Amino acid sequence: MSETPPESSTTPASRTIASLMEAMETRPSAAFTQIVRLIQEITSKAESISVKELAEVIGSDLSTMTRVLGVANTIGYNPAGAEVTTVQQAVQTIGFEKIRNIALAILLLESAERGEAGTACRNVAGHALASATVAAALTEEAKGGEPEQTFVCAALRSYGDLILAHYLPELHKRANDPTLTGARDARYRAAFGLTSLEVAREILSRLQLPKPLLSTLRPMPVEAIQSKRPSAADRVMMTLDFASRFCEQLSHAKPEDGSIAEQAERFAKNYGNHFAWDKEAFERLFERVRQRLSSSGQAQGIRGFSSPLIQTLAGERPSVDLTARSPAADTAAAARGSAGEEGLEGLLHRLSGRTLGAQALPDLLMELLPMLHHELRLEQSVVFLRDDFLPMWSARVGQGPLFDSIRSQPLLTLDTRNAFTICLARGEDVLIQNPEEPSIRRYIPEWLLPHISKRSLLLLSLRDASGTYGVICALGDAQQSVSLTNRLARPLQELRAFLGRVIHPGKAA
Repeated sequence: MSETPPESSTTPASRTIASLMEAMETRPSAAFTQIVRLIQEITSKAESISVKELAEVIGSDLSTMTRVLGVANTIGYNPAGAEVTTVQQAVQTIGFEKIRNIALAILLLESAERGEAGTACRNVAGHALASATVAAALTEEAKGGEPEQTFVCAALRSYGDLILAHYLPELHKRANDPTLTGARDARYRAAFGLTSLEVAREILSRLQLPKPLLSTLRPMPVEAIQSKRPSAADRVMMTLDFASRFCEQLSHAKPEDGSIAEQAERFAKNYGNHFAWDKEAFERLFERVRQRLSSSGQAQGIRGFSSPLIQTLAGERPSVDLTARSPAADTAAAARGSAGEEGLEGLLHRLSGRTLGAQALPDLLMELLPMLHHELRLEQSVVFLRDDFLPMWSARVGQGPLFDSIRSQPLLTLDTRNAFTICLARGEDVLIQNPEEPSIRRYIPEWLLPHISKRSLLLLSLRDASGTYGVICALGDAQQSVSLTNRLARPLQELRAFLGRVIHPGKAA
């Protein structure tokens, strides 16, 4: 379809809206249409939609439904561990608004990381998710308002930019040309006749977005900053404005600008005394942002974000270009081809001196496991990693049928006394040559019993400054006992110390 608006429209603004409405009806596209439909059908019925209707919207795409249920089953959203197998159960267990926002976050993250609509759409989707997550965290830190409502309001502020980038890409590209001068709103008015926020308001008002949500699709009133006692609505507007503008600034930040918390503390001065928090408060705030983004990424199998903004907020170093192959991914490829040729010392030598973020940990573990399998003659392995929210450890990485049967399940806790307790509580390693011996078998978890026949069991603790963050569970060859020799002990210990530094740089235990 041509980007030239219908001739019957009289003003640039009305021509833009007419073009977009026509395009949304005649040019549906897979992933993007899911975002639009989710926003249209859920937010437009926010005050009346039933659990059944929400389930139908989310369940219309199997991939989206599966990922929503995957996040809903994580300990951060479902600390009681109740089994959730349907969207209806998820709503009853976790809550309507959280499930709605999980679905919206998943689709935005999918578009930001793997979208097929071009770089502009991916960047806008990344900004929408980032600003929504920051806005929710700001609301939580302020201990007032409704974080889940703030999340969706912040995401909706990017709706206009999202549909402009998707349906009018050439005009959108010209309006965002970095060589142009002048304010962004002025450039959008010149290109489209209205700003991206006005586009969102126009389109969503026609889709009957509820008034409380629609009222937030406007610029922040300047007098709100000057007020000593702003209304609840003005506080929401300042939160949305802060989140959007700060994320925009952060996407262009340089290393010398300081940490995210330091940048946020300086940025907050633009809002008078309304966000007059210290650095520690902003550190808490952005730790919540990191956890939420990281959990969403892990649930979708994303080991390294490609969106620079999401990468920064998730705790990955912004200077690393994750659109290219990461160092961990490069070395993993080499290890898969020659796990027995290089050995643990060679791996440690190649990795030494590199500074990698926590998101690199799964790749490093996937690289380490083939070498352990070769060196120790292992048949199966599983790596359990500590949950971000509660003291539980889930099966995150592994090789073999055992891992396939328990993938992503939070099976280890300090409350259950078994063979893993020594690793979790004291950080010690455990080697059991005959786990079927009756006095030992009763300390073997039920999910592990079918796999231990005639095999040694080795448990290796992974520790950082805060304690045991992971456990490597390894099963030996049925024909040969596992032997952890002195030759292997030293490089293995050094490698585990290196992994500890990946989690908390410079503070490994």
